[in-house]
Amino acid sequence: MNRLRLDGLQGFVALGVLFASSASAGQCTDWAPGFGRRGSDGSATAIFIDESGPGPRLIVGGTFTEIGGAPIDGIAAYDGTSWAQIGPPLAGSPTAFAMYDLGGGPELYVAIPAGTGPALWRLNNGQWVDLGVSASSVRAMEVYDDGTGPALYVGGFNINAPGVPSGALLRYDGAWTNVEGAAPQPGVRVSSLSVHDDGFGDALYIGGRFLAFGPLHNEDLVRLSGSTLEPVTNPGPSPSAGNASNGIRAMVSARRGAASVLHICLNLPAQGGGADDYWFFSGPTSWVSAGYADGIDKFAIQRRPGGADVVWGVGEHALYAFTGTVQGRIGKPWYSGLFNSVAVFPSASGDEIWVAAQGATNAIGQAVQRWDGAVLTPAGPGPVFSDIVHSMCVHDFGEGDELVLLPFDSQWRFSHFNGDEVRRAAFPEVGGSGFPEFYSAASHDGDLYAGTSAWFGEGPAVARFDGSAWTFLGSGLAGTSGEYVLDMISADLGSGPELFIAVSYTHLTLPTICS
Repeated sequence: MNRLRLDGLQGFVALGVLFASSASAGQCTDWAPGFGRRGSDGSATAIFIDESGPGPRLIVGGTFTEIGGAPIDGIAAYDGTSWAQIGPPLAGSPTAFAMYDLGGGPELYVAIPAGTGPALWRLNNGQWVDLGVSASSVRAMEVYDDGTGPALYVGGFNINAPGVPSGALLRYDGAWTNVEGAAPQPGVRVSSLSVHDDGFGDALYIGGRFLAFGPLHNEDLVRLSGSTLEPVTNPGPSPSAGNASNGIRAMVSARRGAASVLHICLNLPAQGGGADDYWFFSGPTSWVSAGYADGIDKFAIQRRPGGADVVWGVGEHALYAFTGTVQGRIGKPWYSGLFNSVAVFPSASGDEIWVAAQGATNAIGQAVQRWDGAVLTPAGPGPVFSDIVHSMCVHDFGEGDELVLLPFDSQWRFSHFNGDEVRRAAFPEVGGSGFPEFYSAASHDGDLYAGTSAWFGEGPAVARFDGSAWTFLGSGLAGTSGEYVLDMISADLGSGPELFIAVSYTHLTLPTICS
């Protein structure tokens, strides 16, 4: 039975005043620890593994001033237990990290392109040293030995360094050299660098969008063998065949048995549409298509002794894993997040996959996430809750009272917390047409009820969970698109338990009773 009661609305107002009076008599002055914002308070734009010390560290850069519950500004290190600040704060968003030994021991390098401002820094004795570089963008850094000793290669667009022409790929060993030569062509962009053994020894593979690169022309993938730039020949099917590629988007070298394979993702003008953007390159004459991967931007390698490496990749909308020739889309950012980078962190308990994400305002706190094999969870201590929780109530699922939360995120529709752990579950699709979004919840007569927004033109609706399955009850409530079940509460006003539902109608919100 559904009906409207104006006196029910008055009852709600009186109840709120009563609670306020009770609270003033004995207020709670402290919040319990562990329930603050989890993750970071800003976006994460780059992620890197530092294995130069006694133990590995996860390096994360971004726009945050807090991460994992610690006050950290811009660049953070995670040792598997806690987070720490790296160097004094730097202005801007890091785009790439590298570890390079100039002769006095390994040092961390970070790229923060800022137009005419400093774009490349080196950490020396805990302080950042400006290397005098400016750049429109820095997309990749890689250490490669061309036969004269290891050097740091910096790739991007319009990179300016002391004493050399502006270009897309510069070499640094204490002094700067433009790899393209004395007269680099304008418009060249380097997006990815990878040291790869193609059967003739290590070479530095350079991917991007080139009209001309040094002495080469119309090549988007070249190799630096020693100090010589060489084209990568494509005698058979290649990434450019029929794909109208805008160049190389990302690449990485991985082991497959005794050989190494270069994983390459193209930058297609329009992603999808049946075009292949993911390719394997195992030698000067061997290209194999691996299908479509939604525009991967960054790769990371998970080494597996005696077997094929696992290649992890992130695009704007997903996390992928590649083993051999198999690819699988296994995760996606929390609400409105865009993935920027990925890293494999060798923790004491095993390899962990970490991603850096760009969060919208309502996804802040979820910029640094860890894949545990089942779900992505934000970094830091405490229960895993979405940053936006529409409603909560107390319900007994059969093991005692638990706190039920209705988060607003793309993976889960309700969570319940028993005091020790958070359990999360996806709400089933309605009629195979997707997931509704919930705004309210209440425990009523042994079942859990949740209120949603207008669903397929039916108006606001309610779903019921009986302990084993959800049942969509349909609408039965007046209202149209854009209206919601904003709140609900179970109460006994003298005639037995009734569920009061507040719906946002166009002009007036009135409680509805379901008994």
